[in-house]
Amino acid sequence: MTRIDGRVAVITGGARGIGAETARVFREAGATVVTWDVGDGADQRVDVTDARAVEAAVAATVAKLGGIDILVNNAGILRDGLLVKMKDGEVVGRMEEA
Repeated sequence: MTRIDGRVAVITGGARGIGAETARVFREAGATVVTWDVGDGADQRVDVTDARAVEAAVAATVAKLGGIDILVNNAGILRDGLLVKMKDGEVVGRMEEA
């Protein structure tokens, strides 16, 4: 990966899985990483479906680190169900949940 020394990266859904691995890779590449997640293990507990919570998290990150250079929108919800078996409107509903 290209070096990103001195950059501040926020990774939503960063407490586990793909988000945690992305955070690890960004740190190895020199970034200062802040992970947001609704679960334990994140740098900041943030529900990205709550606009006020996101605004507060952005303000806290900017105040502490001087800005945000990179945003990885990784947060999502996994529900069982094949796309071809979903009813009309269910796909959009699932996307709006995330």
